[in-house]
Amino acid sequence: MPGAWNKGPIPNLEYELEEAKKTKDWFNAIIHSAIQLEKFGYIAIREYLESKQVEPKISDKLLERINLREIADYLLLMDVIDKQECKTIQKIGEERNKFVHRKTGSNYFIGTRANIEYEPLVKAAIRILKEKPSAERFVVFRF
Repeated sequence: MPGAWNKGPIPNLEYELEEAKKTKDWFNAIIHSAIQLEKFGYIAIREYLESKQVEPKISDKLLERINLREIADYLLLMDVIDKQECKTIQKIGEERNKFVHRKTGSNYFIGTRANIEYEPLVKAAIRILKEKPSAERFVVFRF
């Protein structure tokens, strides 16, 4: 596929959503949803800390190993997202972990059940990113 500029993560996630619905393979859609929410959250938290004039060393230390669950908690505390969005982001993180860290008892879904479980999560990620103005300024180059 030729390289193309697009504005933000949303066109990529919308593409992944449509592909996953067709193929019932949700790996890319869930993984990319988590990545884009992490990126959005990380930037929002960094900018918030800078606006509060937190020393860069402290900000760097805080953000060094932050995970999606923590990002969701911080975004909720900062009033960037609401409680339902926080739960959704955390659920996307949990599902991403099931795909990536295949542990006993932590299975991901496939087939029709996957469509039922994962489609609402990816749609919610797209909605959250569309509604948050700071997420719109991501510029991504896709190959």
